[in-house]
Amino acid sequence: MPAPPACQGGRRSRTRCSSRRRRGQAKPARSSQPEWIRAPSADRSEELGRIRAIDDLRSAVIILVVAHHAALAYIPHAQRDPLDYMRSTAPVVDPLRWWPLDLLVSWNDQFFMALLFLLSGLFVIPAIRRKGIGGFVRERVQRLGLPFLLAAGLLSPLAFYPSWLQGPRPPGPAYWQRYFVLDGWSPGPAWFLWLLLAYSLLLALACALAPPRLRRWGWRPRSAKELLLTCLLASGLASGVMAVGVGAETWFTLTGPFSAQTSRLLLYGAWFLVGVALGAGDLEQSLALERLRPWRLWALLGLLAYLLTLVQQAQPAGLAPLPPLPLRLGLALSSAAGGTFTILAALGWARHHLGAPSRLADSLSRHSYAIFLLHYPLVTWIQFALLGSPLPAPLKFLLSFSGALSGSWLLAIALRRTPARQVI
Repeated sequence: MPAPPACQGGRRSRTRCSSRRRRGQAKPARSSQPEWIRAPSADRSEELGRIRAIDDLRSAVIILVVAHHAALAYIPHAQRDPLDYMRSTAPVVDPLRWWPLDLLVSWNDQFFMALLFLLSGLFVIPAIRRKGIGGFVRERVQRLGLPFLLAAGLLSPLAFYPSWLQGPRPPGPAYWQRYFVLDGWSPGPAWFLWLLLAYSLLLALACALAPPRLRRWGWRPRSAKELLLTCLLASGLASGVMAVGVGAETWFTLTGPFSAQTSRLLLYGAWFLVGVALGAGDLEQSLALERLRPWRLWALLGLLAYLLTLVQQAQPAGLAPLPPLPLRLGLALSSAAGGTFTILAALGWARHHLGAPSRLADSLSRHSYAIFLLHYPLVTWIQFALLGSPLPAPLKFLLSFSGALSGSWLLAIALRRTPARQVI
């Protein structure tokens, strides 16, 4: 709690002020914000605190992101287009492959970005209550918008440059000019940042326009069943609607680097809103252990749904850009169910097993955002350096993964000692 303001006036006033200091109390300042977005009083400060286990879970998901990108060069389905590097499945595609990495990539793809949107939404309403809508918007632009511009304008071109080096040099502008003008300007993993910023700004607008009856808006599931069924419904509807309309693998580009996977816009938005709703009330109660107790069962059901998705994808029609409607719906619903069960199992696992005090976990949590921003060029350049090596694909993957994770972690620690710490 901040110290009370300096005391002025006579002896009696100074005595009263000293008494307030001893009690750790200060006269609250009047706020111009509506009641429903003001910061809670001091006796409710726990609602604003972060849950260590949730922070550790976010760190674990960032590690999965690094592993996902490190594996893309070595999966059996990886393809390289020698004439157009931007049409390859990854910036670097190694001729050596290892099939278990295909399982890692497809399993990750089913849930890990949706889980990141959920975790990002948990602390949105508490942040709006603390900072007000204007302060929240400024903080979001600084923490998401500026890093996005850095990642899309510098880090992503660096990450794709090894792919350019592997192909022919067409006549015309040099790589940097082509990348931004002719080659599509891919933002790389930074697409997550601009989309999260867009969701956050839309939510801030909705909060500004919200009627008084939504002052106590929030969701605290009464049971594990309610939590599961609500998430299954939201995820299934979002995935099913987009599967009918646009298929499974389509991407869109607004302009420049503002691209994202069209088929998952509603899915990611739904999970973001689930996180917002859970975090709008008492997060400790919303994610209480008893509501997440069946996490082992959910993990098993998630595995079964994932296997069902693999079986459907193995059908020839499942590999077409736009398979028949029943198959599209089946794939969308089984994938949504697998993602939902896995996300809730991850929350339960984290609440039961993560959160113990640890210097290593604290450092990883503090720097996980910077690791997300910085890892991609390190991944692709390590993969590029290993292209001609006779090392087996599993070892190349481990070198790419460990080198990118440790390298981006060290860079993040160094950057935290500079003014860049304000945004990362």
